[in-house]
Amino acid sequence: MVQRLLSFLSYFRATKIFTISLLMASMVVQGQVNPPLIQCVDNPGGTSDLVISWTAPVNGCGPFLSWDIYASTSETGPFNLLTSINNTATLSFTHSNALVSGASWYYYMQPVYDCPGEAVNLSPIASNNIPTTFIDGLQVNGGGVEINWTANSNGAVQGYFVTYADPSSGAPVSPYLADVSGLNTTSFFDAVSNVNDPNLSYMLIAYDGCPTPNLSNASEPGFPLMQWVSDPANMVDRCDQIITPEWVPFVYPYAADYGFFQVVEAVVNGTDTIRDTIFNPFTPSTNLFGFEDGDLYEIRILAIDSSGNILSSTPPLNLVTEGVQPPDYFYISYITINSDGHAEIQFAIDPTGEIEDFEILGGDIPSSLDRITYVTDPGEVATLLGLGGGIFIDSTYDANVFIRYFEILADDECPDDALASTMGRTIRLQGDLTDFFEHSLSWNAYELENATVNQCNLFMTIPGQPGEILIDTYTPSTLSAINSLTAYSDAEGTFCYRLSCDYTLNTPNAGPQDFNSTSNTICLDQRPVIHIPNAVAPEGINNEFKPVVVFDNPQNYLMRIYSKWGELIFESRDIDFGWDGRINGESAVAGGYAYQISFDARDGTAIQKTGTVIVVR
Repeated sequence: MVQRLLSFLSYFRATKIFTISLLMASMVVQGQVNPPLIQCVDNPGGTSDLVISWTAPVNGCGPFLSWDIYASTSETGPFNLLTSINNTATLSFTHSNALVSGASWYYYMQPVYDCPGEAVNLSPIASNNIPTTFIDGLQVNGGGVEINWTANSNGAVQGYFVTYADPSSGAPVSPYLADVSGLNTTSFFDAVSNVNDPNLSYMLIAYDGCPTPNLSNASEPGFPLMQWVSDPANMVDRCDQIITPEWVPFVYPYAADYGFFQVVEAVVNGTDTIRDTIFNPFTPSTNLFGFEDGDLYEIRILAIDSSGNILSSTPPLNLVTEGVQPPDYFYISYITINSDGHAEIQFAIDPTGEIEDFEILGGDIPSSLDRITYVTDPGEVATLLGLGGGIFIDSTYDANVFIRYFEILADDECPDDALASTMGRTIRLQGDLTDFFEHSLSWNAYELENATVNQCNLFMTIPGQPGEILIDTYTPSTLSAINSLTAYSDAEGTFCYRLSCDYTLNTPNAGPQDFNSTSNTICLDQRPVIHIPNAVAPEGINNEFKPVVVFDNPQNYLMRIYSKWGELIFESRDIDFGWDGRINGESAVAGGYAYQISFDARDGTAIQKTGTVIVVR
C-alpha cells in the first residue's frame, strides 16, 4: 500500500497537480518516515512573499527524494502541491507574491523517501495567520492556578505567552507572566499569583518559530478565576450551624450563551466529600447544613461545562467551624425557703457553655411563668459559669401564702434559642388550731424534675426553748399531720413549724446526689386556757385563789374580789399573787364572794372573767 502511495505521489509531482483533503493533510500515521516541522511562515518586510522555514526530521530509512510542500488558502483545503525540493539541506522556501490576493495561506509538508512498506507522516498545517488560542479552564490547586488550553491549530506555533488581563483596560499585561514552549504543551501552573486577587484573569498569546516571532491576538477578554465574596467569618451561622458560602458567579468570557453549571465541593475533616450541583450558573451562594463543632471544611466552587471540563474554580476556602456551644447540663438542684422567708433556688450548669445572660422565671402556673430576675452583667454571668452554677433568691412573693414554680433560662447569642433548666416548686406549709391542745398541719408535695423524694421531716420550735425538735417523719405521699400540745401546757402559746423533705436528684453530670428542701416556717398561737378555782380554804390546802393561764403570758392583768355588799376587799395586778381568803388579816366569813379577772392575751385579745369564789372554813 505504501509503495502504491509513493507511486501516486510521484505521478502527481510530475504533473504538478496534487489535491488532498484536510482529513488526509492532518492525518498522523505512525511510522518511520517523519515529516519536517514548519517553524515559520513569515512575510519579509516590503514584499508580498511568504517564506516557509522548517527543521529537517530524523528518519531511519532512505534514500531522501524530496520535500513536497502543499498549499491552500483555506485551512480545510483543498491543498495543492506548491513545490518539491530535492535538496535535503534546503530548509526554507519563498512562496512568491503569495499575499497579492490578500488571502491567508496554509501549508503542510510531505516527506518523500524511498522507504518501501513504511507509513508516511504529514507535517501539521502551518499558516501565516496564527489564530487566537483560547483558555479552556482554570483551576486552583495546591495554592496556585492551573491554566489549561487546546493546542493552537497552526503547526508553526512554538509556544505560548501566559499573561494577565489588565483590570482597567482589559489589555494583556506586559511583561508576560510565563513563556510556555511547545505547540502541544497545553497547561501551565501559576505558582506566583495571589489566588485571592479579585481581578485575577488570564490571557494567552501564541507565537511561531520565526526569528522575530509572529504573535497571535491575545485571548481577550481575560479568563477569570472565580472568587469568594464575603469574609469567611461571615459565612458561618453559629446558631443554626449552617455555612453559607458566597462567591462571584463565573462569566464565560468568549460567548454569552455558553452552557455550564456549578458544583459545590466541600471536604470535611480531610475525608468526607460533599458535592452539590447548582444548575443555575448565576446562583451566587448555597447552604451547607449540620456542621459539628470543630469540623474542618475545605470548600471550593467549580464551574463545569456539559462535557465535564472545569472552566474555573474558587480558591479553596478553609474553615474551622465553631457553633454556639450549649451547656451539656443545666438543672435546678434545690428550691427551698430560707430563714428570711424567701425562695432560694440553686442551680448547676456546664461551665463550658456559651451563655450571655440568665433569666429566672416564677409563677403559680407552670405554663405561665413571669420574669423575676434578669442577669445580664458579663462579669456576673462569667462568675456563675466559672462556678458551674449559683443561687438566686426570690424575695418578691409571700411564701406563707403562695406555692411558686421556678425555672431558669440561659440565653446565648442566638435569638429565640434560650435553654431551659429543669423546673420545680416550693413547699408551702399551712396550719390551724383545731382544738385547745391540737394543731392541724398540711403541705403540698415537693416537686423537682429528676428528683425522688425519700421522706419529709416535720420540726417544731417550742416557746421559751432553744432550737427545734423533730415531731415526726413522713412518707412522700403523706401531706398532713395532727400535732398534740398536751405535753407543752406550761409553754407560752406560740409554736412554729417547718417541713424539710429529703430527696435524691439524678444529675446528668454527677449521678445521684442527695439534697433537701425546706418549706416556709409558720407560727401558730395556741388560744389561752384559763383555769379558775371555785373555792378557797384559808386554813386548808387550797389556801390561795388565783387563775392559772396556759399558753399565754398575760399582760395588763387585774383581779378584784368583792364582798356580798359589793365592797372591794382585794385587788392584784400580779397573776402569781392571789387572794388568801382573808380580809384585813382575818379569815373571811364563809360564803360566796364575787370576782373580776381581766388581762390582754398574747394576740391582743382582751380577756374578762367574772364569777363567785366560795370561802370554805
